[in-house]
Amino acid sequence: MPSWRRSKAARIEQHRQVCKRLHDSGVAYPCFCTPQDLQIKRERAQKEKGEYKYDRICLNLSSKEIARKIEKGDPHTIRFRVPEGETVFEDRIRGKITVKHEQIDDFVLLRSNNTPVYQIAVVVDDHEMEITHVIRGDDHLSNTPKQILLYKALEWPIPAFAHVPMILGPDKKRLSKRHGADSIEDYKTSGFLSQTVLNFLALLGWSPGENRELLTMNELIQHFSLERISKNPAVLDESKMIWMNGVYINQMPDEQVLDSLVDLFVEKNWIQKKSIKPQKEYLVKMIRLLKDRAKKLTDFLLWGK
Repeated sequence: MPSWRRSKAARIEQHRQVCKRLHDSGVAYPCFCTPQDLQIKRERAQKEKGEYKYDRICLNLSSKEIARKIEKGDPHTIRFRVPEGETVFEDRIRGKITVKHEQIDDFVLLRSNNTPVYQIAVVVDDHEMEITHVIRGDDHLSNTPKQILLYKALEWPIPAFAHVPMILGPDKKRLSKRHGADSIEDYKTSGFLSQTVLNFLALLGWSPGENRELLTMNELIQHFSLERISKNPAVLDESKMIWMNGVYINQMPDEQVLDSLVDLFVEKNWIQKKSIKPQKEYLVKMIRLLKDRAKKLTDFLLWGK
C-alpha cells in the first residue's frame, strides 16, 4: 500500500525504516550534538566569519564510542553525510542549477525524538506516489539538492523539479495575512466567484500569451505549460481581481447570478430558501437591473439596503 494511503503512524515508521537503510549503507550517521552545543557553535561562527556549517564532529566517532553512547541512552539525531562534489539539475523554469556540496550541511534526517524531518518524509512519500514532477514555490529551491542526494543514495528515480516564483503583496514583500484575505473561503465571503479566483490565481506568474486574461478551466488546462511561467515574482493586484469578477458577473445568465446570491440573501435573513421560487421572477429582474454595475456579489447586498 502506498505510504500516502497509510495511517500517519505507519508512514512515520516507513520514514524511519528508510533512515535506517541509509544508516546501514553508510551514507547517514548518528549525531550526539545537543541543540545547546550547536547553538553555541552557531553563535561563535557568526561572530567570527558570519556563517555556520556543521563541523562533522560526530562523523569521526569510533564505532565503539557510538555503541557506548547509544547503550547509555544519549539522545541523538541521524544525519545524512553529504558527499564531495556538486549537484546539477535542470529546473523546468529556471534552467540549469549547480550547487556545490561544500555549501550543504550534513543535514538531519531523524530528530532525537525519532521523528523524521521534512526532507526524508517528502522524498519517501513522493517516491511512493510515483510523482514525476515536483512543482512548488522557489522558497524550496534550497531543499532540492538535498532531496536529489537522497534519491541518488536510495537509487530511486529522480523527478523533474520546477520552482515557481513567489507571490508578493502590493508592497513587493512576500504575501502574508497582513495583505488581506488569507484563505479561499475569505474570497468567497467577500463576493468573489470561484471561476474568478481560479482564473486570477492561474495568471499569477503565468501567461497563456496573446494578452488573454479571461479563460475557462478547460482553456487553462489546454494552454498551460511550465515554459510560460515567469521567473520573476508575481504581485497580487486585487484591483485586477475585482475587475475580472465584475466581467464574470456581467457575463453570467441572470438566473445563475441568483443561484450564486441565494446563500448571501439567506445569511442576511432577507429571504428564506423556501420562498426563492415564488419570488424568483422579481429577484431575476432586480439582478438584471444591477449586475452590469456589480464588481462583487456583495455589491447586491449594499444596493438591497
